[in-house]
Amino acid sequence: MTVGCALVLVLAACGQPEGPGRSESRQPNAVTLTPVPDGTQSVEVDAGDDFRFHPSVINAEPGPVRLTLKHVGTGAPHTWQAPQLPGASVPLTTAGQTNTIRFTIGRPGDYRFFCSIHEAQGQVGRLVVAAK
Repeated sequence: MTVGCALVLVLAACGQPEGPGRSESRQPNAVTLTPVPDGTQSVEVDAGDDFRFHPSVINAEPGPVRLTLKHVGTGAPHTWQAPQLPGASVPLTTAGQTNTIRFTIGRPGDYRFFCSIHEAQGQVGRLVVAAK
C-alpha cells in the first residue's frame, strides 16, 4: 500500500464512531407528524453530544402531541422546552435516558423550542403548526 492510500484510509476512518457508544442521531432533520385515530401526533426527538435536536423542524397540526426526548449521547444532559405551548416541557434528560411528555397544540403557528442548557450553543428548533 502506498503512503497516499494509507493516508486516505486513516482520514476516512477519523471521526466515525461505531458500535454502542455512538452518539449520533439517525433521525431526519425535519418530520411531518400524522395523527393516529385518536388524534394524537407522536414524535421522538434525539439530543446528543452535538448540541442539536434531530429532528429540528417538526411539522404538526393542532391537537394532542406525544413527544419523547431521547438522549443519544454520552455527555451533558438536555431538556426540550417550547414555552409558548402549555405543558410542552421535557425535564432534564441524561445520557441513555428518555422522557416522554404529552401536550396539546391549541392553534396554528410557528413555535420555537430549545434546550434550556444549550440554547446558546444552537440547540434550538421549530414546531410549525398548520391549520387542519
